[in-house]
This record gives sequence, structure tokens and C-alpha cells, in this order.
Amino acid sequence: MTKPAISLHGAGKRFTKYEDTPTLVYGLAQAWRRTKRGQLWALRDVDLEIQPGEAVGVIGRNGQGKSTLLQLLCGVTAPTTGTVHVRGRVAPLISVGVGFHPELTGRENIYVNGTILGLTRAELDRRLDEIVAFSEIEQFLDTPVKFYSSGMFVRLGFSVAAHINPDVLLIDEVLAVGDLGFQLKCFRHMQRLLADGTTIVVVSHNLNAIRQVCPRALLISEGRKIVDGPVEQTVSAFHEAMELSGDGTTHTAGGLRVEHGVLSVLDVRVSGETGTTTASFRTGERLRVDVRVRANARISAPYLSFTLLSESGVVAYQDQNLFEPYPSLEQGEERVLSAQYRLDLATGSYALHVVVGRGTADCDDPLQLADDMVILARPPAAALYVDGRASVTGVADLHADFSYHDVNAADQAPGQPAPPIAPHPQARA
Repeated sequence: MTKPAISLHGAGKRFTKYEDTPTLVYGLAQAWRRTKRGQLWALRDVDLEIQPGEAVGVIGRNGQGKSTLLQLLCGVTAPTTGTVHVRGRVAPLISVGVGFHPELTGRENIYVNGTILGLTRAELDRRLDEIVAFSEIEQFLDTPVKFYSSGMFVRLGFSVAAHINPDVLLIDEVLAVGDLGFQLKCFRHMQRLLADGTTIVVVSHNLNAIRQVCPRALLISEGRKIVDGPVEQTVSAFHEAMELSGDGTTHTAGGLRVEHGVLSVLDVRVSGETGTTTASFRTGERLRVDVRVRANARISAPYLSFTLLSESGVVAYQDQNLFEPYPSLEQGEERVLSAQYRLDLATGSYALHVVVGRGTADCDDPLQLADDMVILARPPAAALYVDGRASVTGVADLHADFSYHDVNAADQAPGQPAPPIAPHPQARA
């Protein structure tokens, strides 16, 4: 039976917190007393096994212990309780610039970093050209890395880590710094590493990136492993946990208050087709957003604008009723401004940004509209999760119809219109 590449049994990590003294004078006056200390458990009782050639994602909110887990795996820190075993050569990529000396050039850092990771000088000589070509920083290779941008650090760091033939590759969010083209290049290279038997552990807030690389994912919350299973199951559990507050009630943007001069936003609610406040939707369901406001002075032509952003920051949908504003609000009047629409989106996390403003009344000319358009309030964003077909990625789910046609001698000549196409048996009706 193959031994796991990574195994943790009852692993925990405790840190000691020291309370800061507010002033130097107070600190000197209290110097004879014992320093107050507290205990912080970053991880507790984690049991985990990962097999060779397996890719596992680690997700969770900030400060829940994800990075501490990677630090245990790469040996940066030792567990307070339990055991941690990682077999083979480990290549950690857990922070931008870690392992690089700022005064050395990129070329020199390749040799230093590669030696730290276990390669000989001769091995690095053979792989230098491949590492440099992958990083795409040839023209800066002999420049001290203190002049590198964060993206250049990531390019060089990943290139070295991925080309030493590691048994275990650990990645902590750093790929988010690189541009989209380099990220895709890294994903393709990680697939090749997996095919060669490398074990990969990825910590990221980009859930789409986790889905692309990792069939399996862990959810870490308050230092404990909450879910360990197929990536879609874990992502769903993560969003359910985000949706519920500590008392078990639904948490969206409700209860947020914004005071902005002439307008107060008293509440923002996001609900589904049943009218129940929620942050979890299925593709194709209707979302309704209700913004309760109070006018502190008369407001003519109030309007509502919203932007739906994907987790990568791409605008999935944006709309407003500037040209058909709501009726005027009188001083002291309260009103609920609403909008609803279908979520024909792919699976993923989205942020709903809402703006309440004052437009130009009775105007259908965009140039005139700008003369009087004012943003009165911008409440904090509401988070929501859309669960759709597992095969669809991106932003929108456009429900493509797949079809085919047979090729034979009777086909039309090149440049002529294509023949009618028979629908695929599994095409949507």
C-alpha cells in the first residue's frame, strides 16, 4: 500500500499572545509585574492524509488557520500537539519574495533558492534555461531582485519551485499576484506535475482557481477541519457557513445603516423567489434586493443602481433606473427601493454592490443627466453564492446547445453555407 505523501494526526499549533503596554511610561512603571500572556490556538486536532499525485485545496475565511497549516507542512514551524509527516522534497511557495535575497540578482537567487530546496549546482545548471524561460524575465535575470515587482517575484519563485521536480508543492495565495496569462500557465504546469506524481496543496480565496486545480478541498474554520471532501461539496459548505451567523440566522447585508446627509439607508435585504432572506441561490433563480431608505430632505428623482461582481472582480451584471427614477421622496418619508432579476450565472461567489442616488428628473438625454446625477449612499456589499451546473465556469450560464454533422463527399464546397446541423441527442430542448 502506498504511503501518504502528507499525514497529520491530532496536529495543533498554539501561539502565545503578549498584551502590549499602552505607553512607555506605563510600561516602565509596571516593569516589575509579570507580562500578561494569552493563548491562541491557530490549529486544533487536525487529522489529514493526502496521497501522492493528489491536489487538495484549502479554503476558509481569513485568520482561520489555513496559512498555519502550510507552515506546518513545510517545516517553518513545529506542531504544539500531534504529529506532521511530509515525505519527499517539499517546494513551498507561501509568500511573495520568501527565499530571495534582495541584493542578489535573479540568476544568483535561482541558485540560492534551488540549493535550499535540495538541488546540486550541476542540476541547477541543467535546468537554468528552462526555469528562466518559464518565468519570462530573461531581460531582468541579472538585475538585483530588490527592483522586482511582486509579479516578477511570483514568476521567478514559482518557476524555481515547480522545476525542481518536487514531491510536494505548497502554494499560499501568491498566484493571485500574477497576471491572468501567467496564472493559466501555472495551472497547466501544475497539471503536468500532478501527472508525474507531485502532491499539491493550494490555499486560496479564489474558489474558481481551487476548482480548476483541486478535485478535493478542505474547509478550515477556527483552526479546525470542518469539511474534507469533493471540491464542490466543500465550496457549498463554505458558503453555507458564510450565510449563517453565530445564532443560526441568515446573514446578508441586512441591518446595515448608512447616514449620508439628505439620505439614510436603514436596511438592505437580499431574498430569493420565496421572499426569504438568503445568500444562496441556484442558477436561473430570481434575486430581489430591497433597500429601505429615509429622506432627511426632499429628494427628486431617486434611483437605484447595482453591480454584481464575480469573485475575480469581473462585472457580471450592472443596471440602474436612472432614466425611469422612482417618485420624489419628501423629507422624513421612508420607502423601500427594489429591483429583481434572474441569476443566469455560472457557479461561484458574487458581491452585490448597491448605490442609491439622485438623478435628473424627466430626462432622457445622458449628457443632461450627468448635470444633476449624485450618489447619495453606497451601502457595504452583500455576498451571495450561486450554485449551478458543475460543468460551467466563467460568469454567465448561456446554456449552449451542442450539435454535430457528419462529413461526407456530398458536403458543400469550401466557402459555401454549412449544411443543416442535426441536434445532439443530449442537446437542451
